[in-house]
Amino acid sequence: MRLFYHICLLFFIVFCLSSKLSVAQTAGSLRVTPVLIDAQSPVLSGSLTMSNNGGKPMTVQVRVFKWVQQNGENLYMPARDIAVSPPMIILRPRTDSVLRVVRTSGEPLTREEGYRLVIDQLPDSVLRRKNGAGISFVVRHNIPVFFSPPGEFEPQLAWKAVPVKGGYQVFAINSGTRHIGIAEVRLLAGATVLGKLDGLAGYALAGSTGSFFVQARAGGKPDRIQAVDTNRLPIDDMIQR
Repeated sequence: MRLFYHICLLFFIVFCLSSKLSVAQTAGSLRVTPVLIDAQSPVLSGSLTMSNNGGKPMTVQVRVFKWVQQNGENLYMPARDIAVSPPMIILRPRTDSVLRVVRTSGEPLTREEGYRLVIDQLPDSVLRRKNGAGISFVVRHNIPVFFSPPGEFEPQLAWKAVPVKGGYQVFAINSGTRHIGIAEVRLLAGATVLGKLDGLAGYALAGSTGSFFVQARAGGKPDRIQAVDTNRLPIDDMIQR
């Protein structure tokens, strides 16, 4: 089963990890907004808008994957309880299309579920013939999707920083009941900043461990992490020894 997870991961190349830190993902001529769907029961659906800002029609393909984390690794599997519409569309120049995402499972939500929407702008036939079958997409957007049961849920974090070549692999251990996105990371030893990572570092899913690499200079071992979450709320925690 783990081999299957890694095969899925191999083909699931993430070029742009999105968050609510920005209002939209823009690359090339395909624009997608919002950059996150976060729905709480009884709402079991969400939507976003795909925009073709270019001067030519484009073919857009949408897939959805179940998102879990194991030992700090993101694993992606085919999702059978989520439907997207439309899964494929030809988007005309200067037009928008609404993409709908619906949780179709009849099982009640008992905990937060995480998914990833992969939205690919596919190459046109001329580009495909010119470059061969190796080109599978022109632009890729990667949208987090969360469905949660009713009630109050919060992340609960503990931190580890493991030295690796060039810096630290930071582990965000989330024993809470809600995901958290982590950005603008600073690793400190006392008052000295050893390393930093601007922008979105990654996510720690509910009841899971996320990880990310922070480049750091030699000397010292971080004992504190400062960051913000995707709502711009500050994070200031001790790192476990």
